[in-house]
Amino acid sequence: MPGIYSYHRESSKSAYATGMYGATPSRIDEAGTCSLSRRNHPRTGDPMLCLDDLCFVTYHQRPPWP
Repeated sequence: MPGIYSYHRESSKSAYATGMYGATPSRIDEAGTCSLSRRNHPRTGDPMLCLDDLCFVTYHQRPPWP
């Protein structure tokens, strides 16, 4: 699970969307990478999942990662 992951995002905008009057349709094509890691909170020991050093903890208490 921990490591570097690649992602790809595709979307498009309508020429008739708000603020796009008179524009031509456009397509957005993005790719990139992000790192995923598991950490324990330094103070509370709660397990966290971190994406590019932006960490998230669960609402319910869980045991720390080994």
